[in-house]
Amino acid sequence: MTPGGVHHVEIKTLDLAKTTAFYEALLGPATVERDRATIALDPGGSRSDLRFSRGPIPRVDHFAVRVPGMSPRDPRTLRARLEKRGLKVRQVDAALYVMGPDDFEVELIAPTAR
Repeated sequence: MTPGGVHHVEIKTLDLAKTTAFYEALLGPATVERDRATIALDPGGSRSDLRFSRGPIPRVDHFAVRVPGMSPRDPRTLRARLEKRGLKVRQVDAALYVMGPDDFEVELIAPTAR
């Protein structure tokens, strides 16, 4: 598998308004949805995002990597290859999540995913 760049990093926070205000001041305006905020880190290029959502403890939740050649609708082929390597993989819709050695997840998504 060859990664095609970072898609997003998600941060869990106890105070979404405070966290959003801080990062808006630092990086620019955020798009705010119910229980989530997103700041485009590269609005004209690779569409990388910094995302914030409410969580039970403040932490970096996960980061997502674009995978060229991964099916945007059916990632079973990539999932089978990863599991054959002995990796722990879970699937949510068309995204795959691989558990790292420190119980930190990496999300794998097709390049066309947003």
